[in-house]
Amino acid sequence: MSNLIQSHYANEDIQKLNMCTDINKWKSEVTFIKIENEFYNKLFLSKLIDKTEINRQDLYFLQQELSSLNNKNEEFLERLHAFINELDGFNECEDLQCENFYLNEIQKFKIQIENYFFENRNLKTLVYSYISNGIKKML
Repeated sequence: MSNLIQSHYANEDIQKLNMCTDINKWKSEVTFIKIENEFYNKLFLSKLIDKTEINRQDLYFLQQELSSLNNKNEEFLERLHAFINELDGFNECEDLQCENFYLNEIQKFKIQIENYFFENRNLKTLVYSYISNGIKKML
């Protein structure tokens, strides 16, 4: 495991290592959410949903929420790519003020993306419940 913290690492190296790990994890999560949302959109448009006799208003609501989530997802994916490019600027920092700027930007983004992941999980809970109820009606 090359990403383990070595005893000779300075605090700045550890911060950079943690930032890179976080960014890679977030990018993976956002990419998976995109794939997952595409699946649900296709499912909601399929004939399978027609067979379940479930509430169309709920379906419309979930489709709208998924659409909104897709838009946020694309925004976060773009922002992640921007952060990856900005890490070069962080690597070139020569003073504490510069480092603090990048660390604060990453911290703000971390709060925003974690809130987004929470929102995503809540919506997916509704989607799972919706699909589960539809399946129960079919059985």
